[in-house]
Amino acid sequence: LGMDYGHDDAAASSLCVWREDTPLFVELESTLFHAPSMSELAGHVRGHMEIHPDIEIVGDPGSKAYFEELRRAHELPIMPAEKSSKFDWIQIKNSAYRAGQCQMVDPASSPHVREIGDLVWRVKPDGTKEEAQGLPNNACDAHLYIFRHARHYMRPETGWEPHTVLTREQHNKRLEDAMIALEESEMEDDNEPRWNE
Repeated sequence: LGMDYGHDDAAASSLCVWREDTPLFVELESTLFHAPSMSELAGHVRGHMEIHPDIEIVGDPGSKAYFEELRRAHELPIMPAEKSSKFDWIQIKNSAYRAGQCQMVDPASSPHVREIGDLVWRVKPDGTKEEAQGLPNNACDAHLYIFRHARHYMRPETGWEPHTVLTREQHNKRLEDAMIALEESEMEDDNEPRWNE
């Protein structure tokens, strides 16, 4: 379980599964919270711990107050997420998605997918890239934290093919359909009459 907290007091989690003998990494659930209490976040984590006794939890250590509160006051076994070389790791993760090694169970309703469509990267004068400030990225970061953690344990089988859940083409089609549906729903929202305008 990856956890992130930050933008506009939002928080997010990414529940993922993997096995040590394949490179397949699957996001089962992406959850976004708006201004959650610490008790709400702790209850969310405990709920997953009850269902998945062997769960490993990584959280954003940069939000030190949240991180330490969850660890100490709520006694949750959250490990610090790795945060260095973020853009490089996003490229690694995207490559794994293109290869069919990363998949999502329900991209159409995932806040993770919604954030992917909204995030913008800027190229600095020295050629390095940075995220544009002020855009929500909690669900994306939560997913990246648990992906990086899982990479320490995942080992591909010789001759492994990404057919365990979906083929690469099927998964890419689901993601594409989800993004199109999201854009269409946002266009419909823009056309809705608004009060007090």
